[in-house]
Amino acid sequence: MALREADRRLGMCKALDEAISDPRDPNLITHRQIDLLRQRIYGLALGYEDLNDHDTLRGDLVWQSATERGEQRASSPTLCRLENRANRESAWAMSKVLVEQFIASFKVAPQELLLDFDATDDRVHGMQESRFFHSYYGDRCFLPL
Repeated sequence: MALREADRRLGMCKALDEAISDPRDPNLITHRQIDLLRQRIYGLALGYEDLNDHDTLRGDLVWQSATERGEQRASSPTLCRLENRANRESAWAMSKVLVEQFIASFKVAPQELLLDFDATDDRVHGMQESRFFHSYYGDRCFLPL
């Protein structure tokens, strides 16, 4: 419930919903995009990173209250479809929302922002696409950055 209140104050899920297009026919959907975003983001924040967790959580009354819906929440396949329709454009829009929210958290906007992106070694085995040898880690890694 505390997470829901923080989201209400910040308007993060609402801003993300407005930034990301929803190509689905509104007459044929059961779960609005903002509800899916809340369910997925709150789940990640609370340690439920596996979509399969939502098959159990979707019927939980506290979970339904936290995500502001009285009926069963979305299933893991529905959340998976939400994630799979994300593309470069939506990733850019979400990043923009996060930066704008960060800047808005200051009384006076900072004159400069320094973004420091560090790579994380995600060791791979076999011939996966986008694998590269990284001499610092001494292994083949997936390094998207």
